[in-house]
Amino acid sequence: MAPVWKNIYKVDFETVLGKSNNRKEVEVQIRIFKQILAKKPPKIWLDFFKELQKKSYQFTNLNEEYRIYQLPNNPELVVLIVRNECLKKYIMNAEYHNILIPNKDISKVKKHLKKSGFLIEFD
Repeated sequence: MAPVWKNIYKVDFETVLGKSNNRKEVEVQIRIFKQILAKKPPKIWLDFFKELQKKSYQFTNLNEEYRIYQLPNNPELVVLIVRNECLKKYIMNAEYHNILIPNKDISKVKKHLKKSGFLIEFD
């Protein structure tokens, strides 16, 4: 949470995902938010937490020089990767929802995806 004013905080995908690197860490962040905010958060918060969990994936590498991944069946993620100008600099599209990312650019891609609400584990 980023403080905006006394007892007022800005919360978005990036602030919640923060330094999280995998789905378990996201779940811990959600539990912490629930403890801080309310044990029974309003529907808007529950929807936000569900969205975070739905956007957490682990990709498995299939190559040495490039990392090759198959995208999950998530139209929002596919559109983001195909159309986002920043991501297009680092990601090459292949057939059958596969993508190639040079090893040197993984951290840049991960950071940009996190800004868009996707937590992707690259192995």
